[in-house]
Amino acid sequence: MANDKRALAMDKYFIAPHGQDFLQGNPKTYIVDNMFVRCDQIAACVWSDDQRIQVSKGSGDKNASICPDYLMPTFEEFVSNAVESQSDIVISNEWLNRPSSETGLVNILPGWDITIVIFYRRFFDWVVSAHYQWHADLGIEAMRSLEGRVSLVDFIRKFCSRLFEIGGRSHGSDRVEDLTDIGEYTYHIWKRYKVVHENIKIVNFHDGNIIQSFYCNVLHASNICDMERKRAKEIKNEKSNAKSSTALIDLAIGLHWEINKGSIEHFRETSHRMSELLISKGLSESDLPKECLSERESSLLLEVSLQYEQVLLPEVFRSHGEKSLRRHFETMAVAGTFCSIDVYAIMNNKKWLFLMEVLSPSQDLRNQR
Repeated sequence: MANDKRALAMDKYFIAPHGQDFLQGNPKTYIVDNMFVRCDQIAACVWSDDQRIQVSKGSGDKNASICPDYLMPTFEEFVSNAVESQSDIVISNEWLNRPSSETGLVNILPGWDITIVIFYRRFFDWVVSAHYQWHADLGIEAMRSLEGRVSLVDFIRKFCSRLFEIGGRSHGSDRVEDLTDIGEYTYHIWKRYKVVHENIKIVNFHDGNIIQSFYCNVLHASNICDMERKRAKEIKNEKSNAKSSTALIDLAIGLHWEINKGSIEHFRETSHRMSELLISKGLSESDLPKECLSERESSLLLEVSLQYEQVLLPEVFRSHGEKSLRRHFETMAVAGTFCSIDVYAIMNNKKWLFLMEVLSPSQDLRNQR
């Protein structure tokens, strides 16, 4: 990050990045050269009061919606430093996808010519990744409200319930792209931001190196662009680590919920023990019975994904995007990506009775009923 910081300074950019929430040197030093190093909660400073309440309730962390006292005065100093050095500012923060961020940014950057950059990923591909991320933030309260139905198929059905109920047909003022209820997706973010901001750039996740695309094609920052191109060549042959499956944890949650509830720690322990049991019998996760999206649901998932790309990247869609998207969807569907372990099939088949051995309710679990 230090090299990136220097290159961005040469390109006349000051940066306030998400995920760099640390201190360097003096405990009260929040700005290091051209970087604001403690700004992860800047989104909380631009949200409306209603959005802060929603975030606090949804995350179960009241601090997630608090704007620290130091942040806005430090941000103003950061902006003044950028103006003094005749530099532009880059604010990178995933929480700015929340409603009201679009107006809040205008309030903290008066007089600035703001460009909004949104990353696009095909909806059917994005929703799989979103489920994985959702798992990382999943708490017992969310499980309780969902009655333990937390698998990928459950996740897709929850946030596409209107789409699956109404279908691809026009329904009142709703268009098919407005029938999903997951506001963190690119289309819904874009729709909110375009009401307030004229200059919006969409970076296509499927074009390859999105960081390089951002530096080279959005910022047009030659020094950091060259650095990222060199870095991309160096890691071209390296394989990224595959994400571990959440399927057995989903199963543990589903089974426990039907029998005796549980805790986050217990679910993880149970999934690990289930994995060991499967291996001991020469089986794997892939041998377990599956519940998949129906043919109709899969068709609608593809339809809405096509519509999103047509709206967000019309030129790409017309030239090659539609064919590429259909191939991508087919590959994932054939691989069984849109399937989850069928909890009820396991509960009702003696073949899988051995998995129930790990579900004997402890005193702790009974107390959580």
